[in-house]
Amino acid sequence: MAGRGRGAEDGEKTTAGVSERLLFADTVPAEAVPVWVPVPRPATEISDGDAVVKPPPPAAIDLIRRRFRRASFSAIRRGVAEAASTELDRGIGFLLVPVFLAAGVILYYSLSAEPDLYRPLAAVALMALCAAVSRPWLKTHLVFMAALFCALGFVAAKVETWRAATPMLGSEIQTRLTGRVVIAEEMA
Repeated sequence: MAGRGRGAEDGEKTTAGVSERLLFADTVPAEAVPVWVPVPRPATEISDGDAVVKPPPPAAIDLIRRRFRRASFSAIRRGVAEAASTELDRGIGFLLVPVFLAAGVILYYSLSAEPDLYRPLAAVALMALCAAVSRPWLKTHLVFMAALFCALGFVAAKVETWRAATPMLGSEIQTRLTGRVVIAEEMA
């Protein structure tokens, strides 16, 4: 069964090649691996008579606090715009298509009344036209594409509801029963 060089037996109790089990076996290191032991730190609060003295915060926490103090609305906006640009370059827009389709489906099923088919189709046509016209402006184009996919999800939910339309009692199916009591027995 084993092919050449995979542990096939050549002779009496000898094997040629490499055993695959030995490739995954634990190997003992030649030298002991140095273990880093953390330096003990003082407790969180050190009592100095009546007063409680807190130790200074670590440098990393202090650095984070300073950055949050410097954060402004414009810096946060720039950071979010840069992150969004990076994600769009990576192709996240394609991954958001099912999310926007699902948003349209959720919008359809959250309505209290059944809409006509021509309004969602008109919304799809309008969003497609706006997305095509706004192609030179990236942000506007992305907004119209998101709206287009929401409208497509809305239309998909409408078509699926129309396709699987089941007659409900009291709407299209009516049955009238008439009868006559012949004998009424007393219950014990």
